[in-house]
Amino acid sequence: MITINFSGRLGNNLIQYSLGRIISMHLDSVLTIEGDNHTNGFTNVRHVNEGKVIHSPEISFNDTVDKNITIDQILTQGEGKKINLYGYWQKSKFFTLYRDQIKNWLSVPTSQYGDMIDRDRDVILHIRRGDYLEANSSLDFSYYDYCLSQLDFREIQIIGDGIDSKVKSHFHKYSPKYFNGPPYEDFRFMMSFKNVIMSNSTFCWMSTFLSNNAEKVFYPEPVTGYWSPGQDQDLY
Repeated sequence: MITINFSGRLGNNLIQYSLGRIISMHLDSVLTIEGDNHTNGFTNVRHVNEGKVIHSPEISFNDTVDKNITIDQILTQGEGKKINLYGYWQKSKFFTLYRDQIKNWLSVPTSQYGDMIDRDRDVILHIRRGDYLEANSSLDFSYYDYCLSQLDFREIQIIGDGIDSKVKSHFHKYSPKYFNGPPYEDFRFMMSFKNVIMSNSTFCWMSTFLSNNAEKVFYPEPVTGYWSPGQDQDLY
């Protein structure tokens, strides 16, 4: 049996669940979920009740403790045991080979708001501030200016967390629109776009990773803060 212990918010939960499903698939094991669950709307994020049920011995894996752990090591060391998964698992190496399966596990209906955009010429721009400001991890606005300078766009939709007066003042020159719905709606709306300007956000990465529409994608390479060299995250 495998238990995935959710922590963080929606983007974190989706990544944690994806890893749990990958391990469950390989070991033909039941999967259970514990912790704070922020996946409302994702009806496929649920316990997997088919497979082996092993209660002991137990083994735990946490990528914040063992930063070099691999899926092969989890499978080898965890076979025949109850596996507890902790941590954030924000590394693309865990998921790229399983993209098709993950898209199936985390499938959602098309956003009802997708019809209001020009898919070929509009751009979605994701901003993550809020708690990132305290962690010195929020991206400089110049990153977004550069990305926009590379696009011939009709309209900008801005979405994200911590969109304050500074954000609105800076982007006023582009006459953008702001989309602000529940996380599930924001996620689906982002998946509607061909042109995506990402932030260093797990939520943003997952929506782009799962999208069937994203074609021209800009992603940051931060010098400091989250997802900068030397950090635990590697989702690009």
